[in-house]
Amino acid sequence: MFVEIDSSDIIAFLINDSGFCDDFEIPFSRVLHLAKVIESENEDILTFCDSVSIDAFRCAFSSNVVIEHSIIRISNVQNIRPNIERLLPSQRIIDLLEDINKR
Repeated sequence: MFVEIDSSDIIAFLINDSGFCDDFEIPFSRVLHLAKVIESENEDILTFCDSVSIDAFRCAFSSNVVIEHSIIRISNVQNIRPNIERLLPSQRIIDLLEDINKR
């Protein structure tokens, strides 16, 4: 059985990992790198991290998220913190992403 994650899961993880700092920027390349590595190292994980998936995250938080020059800019993170926390992936995925992020 496969576990599916998308850009929202990874973005939520990165925001959480930052300690929910109020203004946060994430390059697309960082999201894509994490997606590629987690999928390549785990046969049971499928990732969906294309521009549509990233734009879906932006649309969900349109008053707080802007995408410019391949960077996701998130402002007033504390205002959307409860919603971001709901997007966090399972603990197993978080542990894998933390391991990849430390490299």
